[in-house]
Amino acid sequence: MVVASSNPETSQANHPITDLDSGHSQTDGRKPSLQHQNVAAESHNHERNMNTPPVADVRPRSSKLHKFFGGSRLWLLTLLCLLISGGLIFWSMPQRGKTIHIQFPEGHGLQPEDTVRYRGIEVGSVESVSLNASLEGVKVEVLLKPSASELATEGTRYWIVRPELSLTRISGLETAIGHKYIGVSPVTASEKATAQTSYSFQGLADVPVDVLSDSGIELILRADKRYSVSKGSAVTFRGVDVGTVLDVGLSQEAQHVDVRVRIFDQHASLLTSESKFWVSAGLDFDFKFGLNGGGFDLDTESLETLARGGVSMITTGQGRDVSPGDVFTLHASSEDDWFKNAGNFQTTDVALRGAVPVKVFYKSSGFFRKKEKTTQYNGVATSKAGVQTVFFPSDILAEAEGNDTFRLTVGNADLAVEQFKDAAEDGPLVAFSTDGEFGAFDMSQDCESLSEPIDCLVVRRSGDQDVSFHMKIQAGSIMTPEEGSQTWEVLDFNGDRDVWHGAPVISSSSGKLIGVMLIESRTAKIMTVAGMGL
Repeated sequence: MVVASSNPETSQANHPITDLDSGHSQTDGRKPSLQHQNVAAESHNHERNMNTPPVADVRPRSSKLHKFFGGSRLWLLTLLCLLISGGLIFWSMPQRGKTIHIQFPEGHGLQPEDTVRYRGIEVGSVESVSLNASLEGVKVEVLLKPSASELATEGTRYWIVRPELSLTRISGLETAIGHKYIGVSPVTASEKATAQTSYSFQGLADVPVDVLSDSGIELILRADKRYSVSKGSAVTFRGVDVGTVLDVGLSQEAQHVDVRVRIFDQHASLLTSESKFWVSAGLDFDFKFGLNGGGFDLDTESLETLARGGVSMITTGQGRDVSPGDVFTLHASSEDDWFKNAGNFQTTDVALRGAVPVKVFYKSSGFFRKKEKTTQYNGVATSKAGVQTVFFPSDILAEAEGNDTFRLTVGNADLAVEQFKDAAEDGPLVAFSTDGEFGAFDMSQDCESLSEPIDCLVVRRSGDQDVSFHMKIQAGSIMTPEEGSQTWEVLDFNGDRDVWHGAPVISSSSGKLIGVMLIESRTAKIMTVAGMGL
């Protein structure tokens, strides 16, 4: 019988230990090495694992989307690129504007895909053309461009443009052999503030006579008969067009003919209660016969007046101001006394003063000899505490560079150019003190600093004839200045630089100085009183 010993040392001594290096067992009782201990531990663990059942490693099942994208982070970059591409495609797609419907009495050959134009550019297109439900007109569906969405406003007028050829008007000829198009006239700025959005409009049968013309004062001229006046005829003042005839029709009681006319804003100052209107016959024949000789006088108007007639006007006195809708008598002919009394009327009550002639003299080379040339600019005369100062543009002195013959006179004073060389580099204006009667503006009471443009006059004085004259500038023709700006740009200025450069600009109502006109190569600007340092 074999008895197992509980003594570890005895038990270990009785088990042989194999020497891995020699291949012999050790039973001599020596302590085994670390390598032998590791081998024994591995053998023990192997026996234990063989007797222990396996345990499953349970993990949550991954989704297909996670398995598809979880393998690489490059999918995130791909998804970001797709989002950016989609956004670019969306923003590059043309946006759709507003759709409106217009009722016209006639279609005049209008077709789908024809255009809607304002001031010569396309602002929409025709989607469909069909008869209305009552078969008494044409219904046109129009798609406006997003940039022209403000045309879908109550009060906007639409009409179909078609060829028109007459002695007084030629228009729409491009539609004779090409596509028709719809013309549009939006509401005015004052009407836009209260107008509401609309998607249904009643189109006009004809183009309105006041399209793209200036706004003004509407009057009623009452006559005994129609004479030769018709819609679209001109209203003239001493032969200059100052208005147009809007309509001709019978009065309410059918006892007179009422002629509706519009006098343009820039000529509204010609109107007073003493204005006279008469029919322009276009042809005036006066035959004289006598013992001392005779003959005849033939006076003709323009071809337009001969073809369509017109209305002439003259103002015989200051009178009172005219209000829109006032009624005047339309006479069959003019009277001699009207022209005699017309000298009592002035278009403006303000004094044209403060302009100083600034002349530049220099010699230019010719084929055989040098010729002296003269150019007249302008200056502005101001006064303070009894001292008179004249401001004139500094760029005038630039013409003196390299020219020994250059001379400068302001008023009647000859100036030395050298004394202004340093001052010319400091700003757009040069100032110096001088004597003379120029109607100077008193800086304490005759100057007005403004932040917004107003109707104004540019004043010039001729040095040779000692005559002052002016040019009107409407506030609407001045670009709205930025906040704090001391210069106003004048749009569509048609004056010559040699005539108006440096001229004073005064208020058309008060006559106070509000700035000076400065004209560069292609732009005209008004430097305000604040910019002048007054």
